Amino acid sequence: VSPNARLVEIVELADHPWFVASQFHPEFRSRPNRPHPLFRDFVRAAFLQSGIDQMELRPAELLEGNSDS
Repeated sequence: VSPNARLVEIVELADHPWFVASQFHPEFRSRPNRPHPLFRDFVRAAFLQSGIDQMELRPAELLEGNSDS
């Protein structure tokens, strides 16, 4: 709920593999090397659903190896 308790900010279906609806803006708190858990977990769920279950996501380590920045 919102800080004033008048608005639902996020909904999750516990019996669904991955369903989240949000009213807030997690993208404002997400950075390439520190993704918001909502985005990080969505990508992880997509990999698991696709059968790529052995890939471990570590965005910060990937960025450290990038010499283009």
